[in-house]
Amino acid sequence: MHRNKYLQTLFLFLAPIWSFPTIAQNVYPFSFHTSDSLPLPALKELLFEKLPHATKHSSEEVLELLIAGDIMTHGPQIKAALREDSTYSFDECFSLVSPIINKADIAIGNLETTLGGKPYKGYPQFSSPDELVDALIKAGFDVLTTANNHAADTYRKGIRRTIEELTKQKVFTTGTFLDKTDRENRAPLILPGNGIKIAILAYTYGTNGIAVPPPAEVALIDTAVIRKEVKKAQNMGADYILTMIHWGIEYATEPGRAQIETAQFLHDIGVDAVIGSHPHVVQRSEIIPANVHNRKQTFVLYSLGNFISNQKDTPSRGGLMLKLRLVRPYKKAPIRTEPSYQYVWVNKEDNTGKAHYKLFPIKLNDNPPKDLPLHDYTAFSNFQRRYQNIHLTEKATNTFVVIPPLHPVDLQEVIKN
Repeated sequence: MHRNKYLQTLFLFLAPIWSFPTIAQNVYPFSFHTSDSLPLPALKELLFEKLPHATKHSSEEVLELLIAGDIMTHGPQIKAALREDSTYSFDECFSLVSPIINKADIAIGNLETTLGGKPYKGYPQFSSPDELVDALIKAGFDVLTTANNHAADTYRKGIRRTIEELTKQKVFTTGTFLDKTDRENRAPLILPGNGIKIAILAYTYGTNGIAVPPPAEVALIDTAVIRKEVKKAQNMGADYILTMIHWGIEYATEPGRAQIETAQFLHDIGVDAVIGSHPHVVQRSEIIPANVHNRKQTFVLYSLGNFISNQKDTPSRGGLMLKLRLVRPYKKAPIRTEPSYQYVWVNKEDNTGKAHYKLFPIKLNDNPPKDLPLHDYTAFSNFQRRYQNIHLTEKATNTFVVIPPLHPVDLQEVIKN
Protein backbone atom coordinates (compact mmCIF):
# COMPACT_ATOMS: atom_id res chain seq x y z
CA MET A 1 0.00 0.00 0.00
CA HIS A 2 1.02 3.58 -0.57
CA ARG A 3 1.97 5.00 2.84
CA ASN A 4 0.34 8.32 3.69
CA LYS A 5 2.30 10.75 5.86
CA TYR A 6 0.08 13.79 5.26
CA LEU A 7 -3.35 13.10 6.74
CA GLN A 8 -4.00 16.35 8.57
CA THR A 9 -7.51 16.56 7.16
CA LEU A 10 -8.29 13.03 8.28
CA PHE A 11 -6.91 13.80 11.73
CA LEU A 12 -9.21 16.81 12.09
CA PHE A 13 -12.11 14.56 11.17
CA LEU A 14 -11.14 11.64 13.39
CA ALA A 15 -9.90 13.53 16.46
CA PRO A 16 -13.38 13.97 17.94
CA ILE A 17 -14.31 10.43 16.94
CA TRP A 18 -11.41 8.94 18.91
CA SER A 19 -12.90 10.58 21.97
CA PHE A 20 -15.95 8.32 21.64
CA PRO A 21 -14.99 4.63 21.43
CA THR A 22 -18.34 3.34 20.21
CA ILE A 23 -18.18 5.63 17.19
CA ALA A 24 -14.52 4.86 16.59
CA GLN A 25 -15.44 1.23 16.01
CA ASN A 26 -17.07 2.29 12.74
CA VAL A 27 -13.74 3.63 11.48
CA TYR A 28 -11.69 0.56 12.32
CA PRO A 29 -13.83 -1.68 14.48
CA PHE A 30 -11.46 -3.14 17.06
CA SER A 31 -12.93 -3.77 20.49
CA PHE A 32 -12.09 -0.85 22.78
CA HIS A 33 -13.87 -2.03 25.89
CA THR A 34 -12.30 -5.46 26.49
CA SER A 35 -8.89 -6.49 27.77
CA ASP A 36 -8.05 -7.74 24.27
CA SER A 37 -8.55 -4.38 22.59
CA LEU A 38 -6.07 -2.44 20.51
CA PRO A 39 -5.07 0.68 22.47
CA LEU A 40 -6.29 3.96 21.01
CA PRO A 41 -2.76 5.32 20.42
CA ALA A 42 -1.98 2.23 18.37
CA LEU A 43 -5.18 2.73 16.38
CA LYS A 44 -4.21 6.32 15.57
CA GLU A 45 -0.76 5.24 14.43
CA LEU A 46 -2.26 2.42 12.40
CA LEU A 47 -4.66 4.71 10.57
CA PHE A 48 -2.03 7.33 9.88
CA GLU A 49 0.44 4.83 8.45
CA LYS A 50 -1.90 2.56 6.53
CA LEU A 51 -4.54 4.63 4.78
CA PRO A 52 -3.97 5.10 1.05
CA HIS A 53 -3.43 8.62 -0.16
CA ALA A 54 -5.46 10.39 -2.79
CA THR A 55 -3.44 11.19 -5.88
CA LYS A 56 -6.30 12.49 -8.03
CA HIS A 57 -6.94 16.21 -8.31
CA SER A 58 -10.27 15.91 -10.11
CA SER A 59 -13.59 14.80 -8.66
CA GLU A 60 -12.91 11.24 -9.81
CA GLU A 61 -12.23 8.78 -6.99
CA VAL A 62 -10.07 5.73 -7.68
CA LEU A 63 -9.12 2.93 -5.29
CA GLU A 64 -6.89 0.07 -6.46
CA LEU A 65 -7.09 -3.26 -4.64
CA LEU A 66 -4.71 -6.18 -5.12
CA ILE A 67 -5.78 -9.60 -3.87
CA ALA A 68 -3.57 -12.69 -3.62
CA GLY A 69 -4.50 -16.30 -2.96
CA ASP A 70 -3.46 -18.86 -0.38
CA ILE A 71 -0.35 -17.95 1.62
CA MET A 72 0.97 -21.21 3.08
CA THR A 73 4.19 -22.35 4.74
CA HIS A 74 4.82 -26.07 4.51
CA GLY A 75 7.66 -27.65 6.46
CA PRO A 76 10.27 -27.35 3.68
CA GLN A 77 9.49 -23.63 3.32
CA ILE A 78 10.06 -23.07 7.04
CA LYS A 79 13.32 -25.02 6.85
CA ALA A 80 14.48 -22.97 3.83
CA ALA A 81 13.76 -19.71 5.70
CA LEU A 82 15.87 -20.67 8.73
CA ARG A 83 19.07 -18.60 9.10
CA GLU A 84 22.31 -19.34 10.92
CA ASP A 85 21.29 -17.22 13.90
CA SER A 86 18.13 -19.37 14.36
CA THR A 87 15.83 -16.60 13.10
CA TYR A 88 13.78 -16.81 9.93
CA SER A 89 13.54 -14.72 6.79
CA PHE A 90 10.94 -15.06 4.05
CA ASP A 91 11.94 -11.81 2.33
CA GLU A 92 13.42 -13.47 -0.76
CA CYS A 93 10.12 -15.24 -1.44
CA PHE A 94 8.40 -11.97 -2.33
CA SER A 95 11.26 -9.85 -3.67
CA LEU A 96 10.10 -9.96 -7.32
CA VAL A 97 6.39 -9.38 -6.64
CA SER A 98 6.85 -6.72 -3.96
CA PRO A 99 7.09 -3.81 -6.45
CA ILE A 100 3.75 -4.88 -7.94
CA ILE A 101 1.99 -5.35 -4.60
CA ASN A 102 3.25 -2.05 -3.22
CA LYS A 103 1.67 -0.13 -6.10
CA ALA A 104 -1.82 -1.05 -4.88
CA ASP A 105 -3.71 1.21 -2.50
CA ILE A 106 -4.82 -1.81 -0.47
CA ALA A 107 -3.23 -5.28 -0.83
CA ILE A 108 -5.06 -8.30 0.59
CA GLY A 109 -3.95 -11.91 1.09
CA ASN A 110 -5.40 -15.10 2.55
CA LEU A 111 -3.17 -16.19 5.44
CA GLU A 112 -3.73 -19.95 5.35
CA THR A 113 -1.64 -20.74 8.39
CA THR A 114 -1.54 -19.70 12.03
CA LEU A 115 1.00 -17.78 14.08
CA GLY A 116 0.70 -20.27 16.90
CA GLY A 117 4.29 -20.04 18.09
CA LYS A 118 6.82 -22.85 18.41
CA PRO A 119 7.14 -25.61 17.40
CA TYR A 120 6.84 -24.33 13.84
CA LYS A 121 5.27 -26.84 11.49
CA GLY A 122 3.60 -27.22 8.13
CA TYR A 123 0.87 -29.56 6.93
CA PRO A 124 -1.44 -30.81 8.33
CA GLN A 125 -1.61 -28.31 11.22
CA PHE A 126 0.26 -25.15 10.31
CA SER A 127 2.14 -22.85 12.68
CA SER A 128 4.42 -20.33 10.99
CA PRO A 129 7.20 -18.10 12.32
CA ASP A 130 6.19 -14.50 13.00
CA GLU A 131 8.84 -13.46 10.47
CA LEU A 132 6.42 -14.53 7.74
CA VAL A 133 4.29 -11.50 8.60
CA ASP A 134 7.38 -9.26 8.52
CA ALA A 135 8.04 -10.41 4.96
CA LEU A 136 4.41 -9.96 3.89
CA ILE A 137 4.41 -6.41 5.24
CA LYS A 138 7.62 -5.62 3.36
CA ALA A 139 6.05 -7.13 0.26
CA GLY A 140 3.21 -4.62 0.58
CA PHE A 141 0.30 -6.47 2.16
CA ASP A 142 -2.09 -4.42 4.28
CA VAL A 143 -4.90 -6.91 5.00
CA LEU A 144 -4.57 -10.62 5.83
CA THR A 145 -7.79 -12.59 6.10
CA THR A 146 -7.79 -15.63 8.37
CA ALA A 147 -11.07 -17.44 7.64
CA ASN A 148 -9.93 -20.74 6.15
CA ASN A 149 -9.83 -24.44 6.98
CA HIS A 150 -6.50 -24.09 8.82
CA ALA A 151 -7.67 -21.26 11.11
CA ALA A 152 -7.98 -23.55 14.15
CA ASP A 153 -4.87 -25.65 13.48
CA THR A 154 -3.20 -24.52 16.72
CA TYR A 155 -6.44 -24.27 18.67
CA ARG A 156 -7.30 -21.42 21.06
CA LYS A 157 -3.70 -20.27 21.43
CA GLY A 158 -3.22 -20.10 17.68
CA ILE A 159 -6.39 -18.13 17.00
CA ARG A 160 -5.61 -15.63 19.74
CA ARG A 161 -1.92 -15.33 18.95
CA THR A 162 -2.53 -14.87 15.21
CA ILE A 163 -4.89 -11.97 15.88
CA GLU A 164 -2.53 -10.45 18.45
CA GLU A 165 0.56 -10.70 16.23
CA LEU A 166 -1.17 -9.24 13.19
CA THR A 167 -2.53 -6.40 15.30
CA LYS A 168 0.89 -5.77 16.84
CA GLN A 169 2.40 -5.68 13.35
CA LYS A 170 -0.30 -3.18 12.29
CA VAL A 171 -1.89 -5.46 9.73
CA PHE A 172 -5.65 -5.22 9.20
CA THR A 173 -7.31 -8.62 9.64
CA THR A 174 -10.71 -10.28 9.72
CA GLY A 175 -12.09 -13.82 9.62
CA THR A 176 -11.17 -15.08 13.11
CA PHE A 177 -12.11 -13.45 16.39
CA LEU A 178 -11.27 -13.62 20.09
CA ASP A 179 -14.93 -13.85 21.08
CA LYS A 180 -18.42 -12.73 20.10
CA THR A 181 -17.79 -9.13 21.16
CA ASP A 182 -14.59 -9.00 19.14
CA ARG A 183 -16.51 -10.20 16.08
CA GLU A 184 -19.22 -7.62 16.59
CA ASN A 185 -16.52 -4.95 16.63
CA ARG A 186 -14.33 -6.22 13.78
CA ALA A 187 -16.77 -7.65 11.25
CA PRO A 188 -17.05 -6.16 8.78
CA LEU A 189 -13.59 -4.68 8.40
CA ILE A 190 -14.18 -1.12 7.17
CA LEU A 191 -11.36 0.76 5.43
CA PRO A 192 -11.71 4.27 4.00
CA GLY A 193 -9.48 4.90 1.01
CA ASN A 194 -9.35 7.67 -1.58
CA GLY A 195 -12.95 8.62 -0.84
CA ILE A 196 -14.26 5.07 -1.31
CA LYS A 197 -15.19 3.20 1.86
CA ILE A 198 -14.63 -0.53 1.44
CA ALA A 199 -16.00 -3.33 3.62
CA ILE A 200 -14.16 -6.66 3.76
CA LEU A 201 -15.77 -9.85 5.03
CA ALA A 202 -14.18 -13.32 5.12
CA TYR A 203 -15.73 -16.77 5.56
CA THR A 204 -14.74 -20.44 5.37
CA TYR A 205 -16.60 -23.70 4.79
CA GLY A 206 -15.02 -25.27 7.90
CA THR A 207 -11.89 -25.97 9.96
CA ASN A 208 -10.90 -29.53 8.98
CA GLY A 209 -13.02 -31.04 11.71
CA ILE A 210 -11.18 -29.19 14.49
CA ALA A 211 -13.70 -27.72 16.89
CA VAL A 212 -13.27 -23.97 17.33
CA PRO A 213 -12.53 -23.54 21.05
CA PRO A 214 -14.90 -21.07 22.72
CA PRO A 215 -15.06 -18.19 23.15
CA ALA A 216 -13.04 -17.83 19.90
CA GLU A 217 -14.95 -17.63 16.63
CA VAL A 218 -14.08 -18.51 13.04
CA ALA A 219 -16.39 -16.97 10.45
CA LEU A 220 -18.15 -19.91 8.79
CA ILE A 221 -20.33 -19.85 5.68
CA ASP A 222 -23.70 -19.34 7.36
CA THR A 223 -26.18 -17.51 5.16
CA ALA A 224 -28.08 -15.96 8.06
CA VAL A 225 -24.90 -14.55 9.62
CA ILE A 226 -23.53 -13.40 6.27
CA ARG A 227 -26.77 -11.61 5.44
CA LYS A 228 -26.61 -9.85 8.81
CA GLU A 229 -22.98 -8.76 8.39
CA VAL A 230 -23.48 -7.56 4.81
CA LYS A 231 -26.46 -5.52 6.01
CA LYS A 232 -24.28 -4.13 8.79
CA ALA A 233 -21.66 -3.08 6.23
CA GLN A 234 -24.33 -1.30 4.23
CA ASN A 235 -25.62 0.47 7.34
CA MET A 236 -22.05 1.57 8.15
CA GLY A 237 -21.92 3.38 4.82
CA ALA A 238 -19.73 0.98 2.85
CA ASP A 239 -19.47 1.99 -0.79
CA TYR A 240 -18.10 -1.39 -1.86
CA ILE A 241 -18.42 -4.81 -0.22
CA LEU A 242 -15.75 -7.43 -0.87
CA THR A 243 -16.22 -10.99 0.36
CA MET A 244 -13.23 -13.34 0.64
CA ILE A 245 -14.57 -16.87 0.79
CA HIS A 246 -12.81 -20.21 1.38
CA TRP A 247 -14.87 -22.84 -0.42
CA GLY A 248 -15.01 -25.53 -3.09
CA ILE A 249 -13.19 -28.79 -3.75
CA GLU A 250 -9.40 -28.96 -3.62
CA TYR A 251 -7.74 -29.21 -7.06
CA ALA A 252 -11.08 -28.98 -8.91
CA THR A 253 -10.63 -26.86 -12.04
CA GLU A 254 -14.28 -25.80 -12.20
CA PRO A 255 -16.44 -24.33 -9.43
CA GLY A 256 -18.99 -26.69 -7.96
CA ARG A 257 -22.70 -26.17 -7.60
CA ALA A 258 -22.41 -25.01 -3.98
CA GLN A 259 -19.90 -22.30 -4.98
CA ILE A 260 -22.11 -21.06 -7.81
CA GLU A 261 -25.22 -20.97 -5.61
CA THR A 262 -23.36 -19.22 -2.79
CA ALA A 263 -22.02 -16.62 -5.22
CA GLN A 264 -25.56 -15.95 -6.43
CA PHE A 265 -26.72 -15.56 -2.83
CA LEU A 266 -23.92 -13.08 -2.12
CA HIS A 267 -24.86 -11.11 -5.21
CA ASP A 268 -28.53 -11.01 -4.24
CA ILE A 269 -27.77 -9.54 -0.79
CA GLY A 270 -25.60 -6.78 -2.24
CA VAL A 271 -21.97 -7.98 -2.32
CA ASP A 272 -19.92 -6.26 -5.03
CA ALA A 273 -17.07 -8.76 -5.41
CA VAL A 274 -16.66 -12.40 -4.37
CA ILE A 275 -13.11 -13.74 -4.35
CA GLY A 276 -12.55 -17.43 -3.65
CA SER A 277 -9.77 -19.58 -2.30
CA HIS A 278 -9.15 -23.17 -1.09
CA PRO A 279 -9.06 -25.24 -4.34
CA HIS A 280 -5.30 -24.43 -4.67
CA VAL A 281 -5.79 -24.09 -8.42
CA VAL A 282 -7.19 -21.23 -10.48
CA GLN A 283 -10.88 -21.37 -11.33
CA ARG A 284 -12.79 -19.15 -13.73
CA SER A 285 -14.30 -15.75 -13.17
CA GLU A 286 -17.75 -14.49 -14.08
CA ILE A 287 -19.96 -11.46 -13.79
CA ILE A 288 -23.35 -12.07 -12.17
CA PRO A 289 -25.84 -9.71 -13.85
CA ALA A 290 -28.02 -7.24 -12.01
CA ASN A 291 -31.48 -8.39 -10.98
CA VAL A 292 -34.42 -7.20 -8.90
CA HIS A 293 -32.54 -8.08 -5.70
CA ASN A 294 -29.37 -6.18 -6.57
CA ARG A 295 -29.21 -3.46 -9.19
CA LYS A 296 -25.43 -3.89 -9.43
CA GLN A 297 -23.40 -6.58 -11.12
CA THR A 298 -21.14 -8.74 -8.97
CA PHE A 299 -17.66 -9.82 -9.98
CA VAL A 300 -16.81 -13.39 -8.96
CA LEU A 301 -13.47 -15.15 -9.18
CA TYR A 302 -14.09 -18.65 -7.92
CA SER A 303 -10.48 -19.41 -6.97
CA LEU A 304 -7.25 -17.42 -7.02
CA GLY A 305 -5.18 -20.57 -6.63
CA ASN A 306 -2.09 -20.60 -4.44
CA PHE A 307 0.06 -17.56 -3.86
CA ILE A 308 2.94 -19.37 -2.17
CA SER A 309 3.22 -22.94 -0.93
CA ASN A 310 5.22 -26.15 -1.32
CA GLN A 311 2.48 -28.03 -3.12
CA LYS A 312 3.97 -30.25 -5.80
CA ASP A 313 1.39 -30.69 -8.55
CA THR A 314 2.10 -28.26 -11.38
CA PRO A 315 -1.34 -26.52 -11.40
CA SER A 316 -0.94 -25.67 -7.69
CA ARG A 317 2.53 -24.17 -8.02
CA GLY A 318 1.12 -20.74 -8.67
CA GLY A 319 -2.00 -18.65 -8.96
CA LEU A 320 -3.28 -15.15 -9.50
CA MET A 321 -2.73 -11.68 -8.21
CA LEU A 322 -6.08 -10.01 -8.89
CA LYS A 323 -6.36 -6.27 -9.25
CA LEU A 324 -9.70 -4.53 -8.74
CA ARG A 325 -9.62 -0.89 -9.81
CA LEU A 326 -12.64 0.86 -8.32
CA VAL A 327 -13.62 4.06 -10.10
CA ARG A 328 -16.25 6.60 -9.05
CA PRO A 329 -16.46 9.42 -11.64
CA TYR A 330 -17.89 11.91 -9.17
CA LYS A 331 -19.18 12.05 -5.60
CA LYS A 332 -22.06 9.64 -4.92
CA ALA A 333 -21.87 8.18 -8.44
CA PRO A 334 -22.04 4.38 -8.81
CA ILE A 335 -18.67 2.63 -8.66
CA ARG A 336 -17.25 0.94 -11.74
CA THR A 337 -15.15 -2.21 -11.16
CA GLU A 338 -12.21 -2.77 -13.50
CA PRO A 339 -10.72 -6.26 -12.87
CA SER A 340 -7.33 -7.45 -14.13
CA TYR A 341 -4.90 -10.15 -13.09
CA GLN A 342 -1.39 -11.52 -13.32
CA TYR A 343 -0.16 -15.04 -12.71
CA VAL A 344 2.62 -15.94 -10.28
CA TRP A 345 4.85 -19.02 -10.24
CA VAL A 346 6.67 -20.52 -7.25
CA ASN A 347 10.27 -21.52 -8.00
CA LYS A 348 11.46 -23.87 -5.27
CA GLU A 349 15.19 -24.14 -5.96
CA ASP A 350 17.83 -21.74 -7.24
CA ASN A 351 20.46 -22.61 -9.87
CA THR A 352 22.60 -24.36 -7.25
CA GLY A 353 19.74 -26.57 -6.10
CA LYS A 354 19.27 -24.68 -2.83
CA ALA A 355 15.66 -24.40 -1.68
CA HIS A 356 14.36 -20.82 -1.67
CA TYR A 357 10.64 -20.63 -2.69
CA LYS A 358 10.73 -17.51 -4.83
CA LEU A 359 7.65 -16.02 -6.49
CA PHE A 360 7.96 -14.98 -10.13
CA PRO A 361 5.37 -12.73 -11.81
CA ILE A 362 4.65 -14.36 -15.18
CA LYS A 363 2.62 -14.23 -18.38
CA LEU A 364 1.00 -17.33 -19.83
CA ASN A 365 1.89 -16.45 -23.42
CA ASP A 366 5.49 -15.42 -22.82
CA ASN A 367 8.92 -16.97 -22.42
CA PRO A 368 10.04 -18.08 -18.95
CA PRO A 369 11.36 -15.23 -16.76
CA LYS A 370 15.02 -14.58 -17.48
CA ASP A 371 16.09 -15.41 -13.92
CA LEU A 372 14.09 -18.64 -13.68
CA PRO A 373 16.49 -21.58 -13.20
CA LEU A 374 16.72 -23.86 -16.24
CA HIS A 375 15.69 -26.92 -14.24
CA ASP A 376 12.26 -25.33 -13.68
CA TYR A 377 11.45 -24.67 -17.35
CA THR A 378 9.51 -27.87 -18.00
CA ALA A 379 7.20 -27.54 -15.00
CA PHE A 380 6.75 -23.83 -15.73
CA SER A 381 5.78 -24.55 -19.37
CA ASN A 382 3.26 -27.16 -18.22
CA PHE A 383 1.78 -24.57 -15.85
CA GLN A 384 1.43 -22.10 -18.73
CA ARG A 385 -0.35 -24.63 -20.93
CA ARG A 386 -2.58 -25.74 -18.06
CA TYR A 387 -4.06 -22.29 -17.55
CA GLN A 388 -4.20 -20.85 -21.06
CA ASN A 389 -7.81 -21.97 -21.50
CA ILE A 390 -9.18 -20.72 -18.18
CA HIS A 391 -12.02 -18.29 -18.91
CA LEU A 392 -10.73 -15.08 -17.37
CA THR A 393 -9.96 -12.57 -20.04
CA GLU A 394 -10.64 -11.00 -23.41
CA LYS A 395 -7.56 -8.84 -23.92
CA ALA A 396 -4.16 -8.13 -22.44
CA THR A 397 -2.41 -4.87 -21.71
CA ASN A 398 1.04 -4.43 -20.20
CA THR A 399 1.64 -6.61 -17.14
CA PHE A 400 -1.88 -7.25 -15.90
CA VAL A 401 -4.48 -8.94 -18.11
CA VAL A 402 -7.73 -7.01 -18.27
CA ILE A 403 -11.18 -8.48 -17.71
CA PRO A 404 -14.11 -6.45 -19.12
CA PRO A 405 -15.24 -3.90 -16.51
CA LEU A 406 -18.47 -3.98 -14.54
CA HIS A 407 -20.59 -0.92 -15.22
CA PRO A 408 -23.52 0.37 -13.14
CA VAL A 409 -26.84 -0.95 -14.44
CA ASP A 410 -30.19 0.81 -14.75
CA LEU A 411 -32.63 -1.12 -12.55
CA GLN A 412 -35.53 -0.26 -14.85
CA GLU A 413 -33.77 -2.05 -17.70
CA VAL A 414 -33.31 -5.09 -15.46
CA ILE A 415 -37.02 -5.16 -14.62
CA LYS A 416 -37.98 -4.81 -18.31
CA ASN A 417 -35.82 -7.77 -19.27
